[in-house]
Amino acid sequence: MTHKKFGSYYVLRLFPGDELKESIRQFCLSPEVPRSGTKGDHRSLTNVWFFGIGAVGQATLSLYDTKKRGYRTKTFKQQLELVSVNGNVSVDGKVHAHAAFADHSYQMIGGHLEKAVISVTGEIILMPVPGKLSRKFDKTTGLNLLALSK
Repeated sequence: MTHKKFGSYYVLRLFPGDELKESIRQFCLSPEVPRSGTKGDHRSLTNVWFFGIGAVGQATLSLYDTKKRGYRTKTFKQQLELVSVNGNVSVDGKVHAHAAFADHSYQMIGGHLEKAVISVTGEIILMPVPGKLSRKFDKTTGLNLLALSK
């Protein structure tokens, strides 16, 4: 993985073999990445929204079953175009992402992204949020949802 800073945004380029979510997590928690852009400011780069495109050789997706209150998971071991990935990194460093992929017959698949291994490239843009993104357990859904204070 390589990266470059443009204003307050970071652009990541992932290489074949890189795991998408883990690469984002490692980048955001790396002490080598100045959070504020000021030399010596090595706090974690969390509270980030991100989006991107690319190509993967394997992807694991899940879908939430509201009746069973659990995820169904499926792994796809094939070349897929990463049409779109969107997500956030909360203050605890947890990466939450959803992704859409296209296969060689132009069929789309998508869902909650568990894992994706880059096969060609991953191009990710990180946008820091000037605030705190945290999650809180929601009894109604059984999920950890964004906790936005008023």
